[in-house]
Amino acid sequence: MKIPNFLKKKPKNDETYTQEPKVIDGVEVLDLEEKKPKIAEEEKKENRTIIIILAIILLFAFALPKITSWFKHSSIFSYTDTVNEVVENKTVDGMLQIGKEEGSITVKKIKFYNTAKKSNNEISIVYLPNSSVKDVNKENIYIELYNSSKTIIYRIKFVSDSNLERKVPGTYSFKVLEDTYKDAKYAKVTIIKENEWGNATNTLTCTKETTQEEYTLIEKVTYNFSKLGLLNYKVSKKVEFENSEKETNPFTRQIESESRMIDKTNVKDLISDENSIEYTINLDDFDAKKSGYTPLHTHGSIYRNVKLEETYNGWVCE
Repeated sequence: MKIPNFLKKKPKNDETYTQEPKVIDGVEVLDLEEKKPKIAEEEKKENRTIIIILAIILLFAFALPKITSWFKHSSIFSYTDTVNEVVENKTVDGMLQIGKEEGSITVKKIKFYNTAKKSNNEISIVYLPNSSVKDVNKENIYIELYNSSKTIIYRIKFVSDSNLERKVPGTYSFKVLEDTYKDAKYAKVTIIKENEWGNATNTLTCTKETTQEEYTLIEKVTYNFSKLGLLNYKVSKKVEFENSEKETNPFTRQIESESRMIDKTNVKDLISDENSIEYTINLDDFDAKKSGYTPLHTHGSIYRNVKLEETYNGWVCE
């Protein structure tokens, strides 16, 4: 006898059975203990897929701030000012050979080329801006000279009192000492950022005495260098005299004139009277404004060159 169909236990839609019904004496018998439901393989696969997708979403959510920062700073998908700041073309180890027209170095969209030695120990380099530059002094561009051994012998900052116009070429010239002029073999144009200079690690003190009648002007300049170059210098000048019958000394006008110039700059530690003057020039942020004052040396000047120039001018440096 068969069990009616309506008495048979129907499997749920989401269940399957591993046992076939047993037939005893022509009667189908269900073994409820042996029949256990199991999750379908398709459902297992679906659950695994959902878990994987959720894990990926969570990982992406945690990584999103970092990914966003890449786009904000520098990535292959976005342009920044740091991309291709220096582009060299036909150079010798990144340098231009002085006296040869071949080669160029483009720094912050300003092309430098054709470095040459002029008369009176003057060296020049041609520059061509690809776009207008309002204040090139803030671009931290430096021109360096190297000898035949490719050792640096001179450095000067590239500056201009006026804006650089797009596609208008110019010539930047600077005078050097005779031995520097003779030794210069290569020129390099580079960028040295403010955070690369570091702290002062070396000092050069130069003194000079000038006597007129009973008065002696004692001058002292202390130069402070980092490993890269000159950072600042302190000037101290004082007049000494004994038993003078004159009301004023011959150096008063010189001191007063220098004091007026420094007072028009951004120097804040100026101290002066008719017989003395003291002040400090921080070259990285010095602003001469309309004072007419010219720094003794430019920011980044190398130790060797400062000592040579001051010795040549009659100073005693140590």
